[in-house]
Amino acid sequence: MANHLCWFEVSSTDPEKAREFYSSLFGWKAKKARTNYYQMTTGRVPHGGLIKKLPLVPNTGVYVYIHVASIEKTLAKVKKLGGRMLVGKTKIPGFGYYAFLADLDGNPIGVFSEK
Repeated sequence: MANHLCWFEVSSTDPEKAREFYSSLFGWKAKKARTNYYQMTTGRVPHGGLIKKLPLVPNTGVYVYIHVASIEKTLAKVKKLGGRMLVGKTKIPGFGYYAFLADLDGNPIGVFSEK
């Protein structure tokens, strides 16, 4: 199938801390692939990576949404892990709910739930 999301990368000033953050928040598995790079598995196969932030590369403005069982539980957990809420639970009429979080480096993360 063409035109589907096939990979994501999150830049971080500290990939090891980012690995701990995403693994704890979403239960993703991380495997060190090379220096300053972790391959992230969100299911059965790798879907993305954590990369050391390149000093001259600005944030891209691309948003990735993670499907979660409970936005409320995810928001509570992100605060405990050192992240923060950017936008609280917001209704999408006829579809579900979303919220925006920030990871340890301030990268925005969208979360989505039907409830």
